[in-house]
Parts: sequence; structure tokens; C-alpha cells
Amino acid sequence: MLPRLNGLELIETLRKEAIGVPVLILSALGEADDRVKGHKSGSDDYLTKP
Repeated sequence: MLPRLNGLELIETLRKEAIGVPVLILSALGEADDRVKGHKSGSDDYLTKP
């Protein structure tokens, strides 16, 4: 729910700028495809909400 980018785009931007802050995705989306997209964007971990 970000105003200009979605969360994955924000992570990709951080990684392109070589900003090495750790990123943990906490999401309601728990499908395998969602997790793969999260990790490919550059996140350090992906957790689903119960």
C-alpha cells in the first residue's frame, strides 16, 4: 500500500542503489510464486502471516 511503488519495486530499487539494509517481507500472500517473487526482488526473507 505504498503511494508510488509496490513493496517489491522498492526492494529492487534499494538493491540497485547498493543499499544493503536487511529486508524481511511479511505478507498475507503465501503461494510459492509469491515467495519466489519476493526473494528474486532482493529480500532477505519472506514470511507469511498466519
